[in-house]
Parts: sequence; C-alpha cells; structure tokens
Amino acid sequence: MKISTIIYSYSPYTCGGADIYAEQISKHLAQRGHESVVITTRPYSGMNSLKPLLEYRDKVKIYRFYPLNLYFLPNPPRSTYLRAIWSLIDTWNPHSYYVVKSILAREKPDVVHLHSPVSLSLSMFSAVKSLKLPLILTVHDYHLLCKRTFLLHGNGDLCTNPRAICSFYRRVSRLLASGKPDIVISPSQFALDMMLNAGFFVDAAKFCLPNGVQIPKQPEEKIQNEYLDLLYLGAVSKHKGVHLLIQAFRQVKDQNLRLHIAGAGSDLGEFKNMAEGDPRIKFYGFISGETKDELFKLADLLVLPTIWYENSPNVIRESFASGIPVIACNIGGIPEMVKSGYNGALFEAGNVDELRGVLEELAQDPSKVNRLSKIASESARQYDIEEHVNQLESLYQEIGLRRDEFQ
Repeated sequence: MKISTIIYSYSPYTCGGADIYAEQISKHLAQRGHESVVITTRPYSGMNSLKPLLEYRDKVKIYRFYPLNLYFLPNPPRSTYLRAIWSLIDTWNPHSYYVVKSILAREKPDVVHLHSPVSLSLSMFSAVKSLKLPLILTVHDYHLLCKRTFLLHGNGDLCTNPRAICSFYRRVSRLLASGKPDIVISPSQFALDMMLNAGFFVDAAKFCLPNGVQIPKQPEEKIQNEYLDLLYLGAVSKHKGVHLLIQAFRQVKDQNLRLHIAGAGSDLGEFKNMAEGDPRIKFYGFISGETKDELFKLADLLVLPTIWYENSPNVIRESFASGIPVIACNIGGIPEMVKSGYNGALFEAGNVDELRGVLEELAQDPSKVNRLSKIASESARQYDIEEHVNQLESLYQEIGLRRDEFQ
C-alpha cells in the first residue's frame, strides 16, 4: 500500500511527541514494504522553501515545504502579537492547502494519515477530502478544541469552561473538520471522549489505540550507584509542571537524591534560576541518541509533573520499556497507563506537597522502587511497536479496500 503521513514536523526538526511517533511509524511501514510518503514542514530559507523539497530517509519519501506564515513552528518567537497572527493564519492556510493537495494528487496514496493539523492548518482536512482520499486522523492533542492546544488559560489554570472566543474557534474547527476523517484514532480514551463530548467526529469510526514503543530484546544494564536518580524528560515549560517538580524536589532534604532535567523550552532560564544552589539538580538541554540512552540507564524513576490534560505521553512507554517506574499527575490519559503501587505512583496535578511526599516515601524505601521497576518492564509489553503497527496496517487495509466508496 501507499500511505501518506501528514505531520507538522519531522526529523531533524523534531519538536514534540507526535512527530517522533509519526517518524517511527513511517519507518516501520517502509521496512514492511509499504510506500511510505511523508508531507511535513521545513524552515524558511527564501522563496524556494515555499515549494516542496523531496528527499529520502530510511526508505521514506519526504516532502518538506515552508507553510507561508510568520515563523517556523519549532522556533516560535516570544512575541504574543506575532503568535496571535500566526495562529490566525494557521486556522486555514491556503498556501498549505494547495501545496499538500498538489502532492497528494501527484502521489495518489491509498490512505492518508493526518497526525495533527498544527502548523499546516485545518485546511489539511479539505485538501485530503477534495481528492476523495480515505483519511485517518490520530488525535495527539486538543488543537481542534483549543488554539493553545493545551486547554490552559494564559495564567496556567485548566480550561473547564471555554470563553466566548474559544467557543467560536471550536465552532469553526468543528465546521472545517466535520465529516472529514473516516477513522479517528486516539492513544487514550480520555482524549477521544473529550473530542466526542465537544461534538467532533460523530460519523467517523473511532478507536482507542495506544501508541507503540520498541521493546528491547534484552533489558539494558542499569548504572549502579548510591543515588536515587530522578529523570524529567520533555519540554521544559510551565504547562509541563517542571517548576513544581523543582519546588517539591528542593523540599526533600535527602542528599542521596539527584534530579536530571532533560529538554528545551522557553522557561529553561527561569527554571535554572529556581534550581540554583542545589547541586543535586542537573540540566541537560535537548537530548537524543546516546545521551538519551545513557540517561535511561541511569534513571531509577521518571517524574512527569504536568498540569495539563496529557493525552498519552510517549515518554511513559519509553520509561516502562527501560524498566523505569513513573511518578506522574493523575490527569488526562495518564491514569490509563500509570497505576499507583503497580508500575509507578500518581499524585494530584499541581500539588507540590503530595509530590514531595511521594519522593520522600520512595527515597526512604529503595526496595519499593525495585519492585515497581519489574512491573514497569512488564507493563511495556502491551505497547509493543510491532503489534501496534499490525493494528494500524489492518485499519489501512480496511479503509483502502473501501476506497471506491470515496470516489
């Protein structure tokens, strides 16, 4: 089959979990003999960048172009004004529409898999369906519900009652996306229910399909030392709750604890100032490859202190695959993955005292961490990437066989 994947960014311009996942799936499909075609973005480098550039990586055919807008998504400016204009254009970008439609018309894929309309705009739904192609959408975030994507107000509070302008945006996005996807996939039931409760995808077939992870044939040998090493891996920003983690950690006086914070983000400088004077806290910036592997070998626990409705974080699956239990907020789709006393521990989102208590409890009883680690490894098996791709292939084949219905 020929499967076309549409994603906002793709290696080497990775900026989130959705694009890491999309790349992983694209490579697996190519390895299985499918024609894997990716449509994604690239930075602005002159007028020629507005046209698609074709390249091949790992047997995957990749089209990259710069969507005509104010900036490239992985490198946003700090200006709220510029972000607002970018967001307005990103609602329905005619340039993205015509470029993607022309690529799809040339490639004629059997199935199109849209991973997120972010950066390419909601015009992606129309671009695909104007050619009467089967469309699968994976809900990675809440972009259709919230222009901020995270369902957070500007002050960091969770959005439980959308304001008038947000309700208007939902009506617009519902109108542009309504009736377009033939199949909707969500890695968590929580995120899927959020979309359904908001009136999206009434006529589409819907599936909860957790993302996959590579399961090592043999467990990595852990680095042994006298410390209990905590790892945070992800965007270094306030919606991820990194500041709350630093506050809680600094209140724990145990000198055998160490906190490793890996990732990049606009709040990195502020968080470094918060951690100043505590030699137990170390920042790494953005990491990948061998550095990431070494941190997973070192870590005893992963901490995910997010304050937004996380969908189904890939880093949790990666941690389980490395035998690392997870301490995380009881919010969004996280409780579908992490079970207190089983493969990790849950605490109330935003509750610094409760997080501190969990850290102190585990620091005082390392044997409990060892027990959780064994179960974490077992938990990873349900997310085996090979089985995950098998299920995707079944959906692709099912919708591909029905292609005549879309003509």
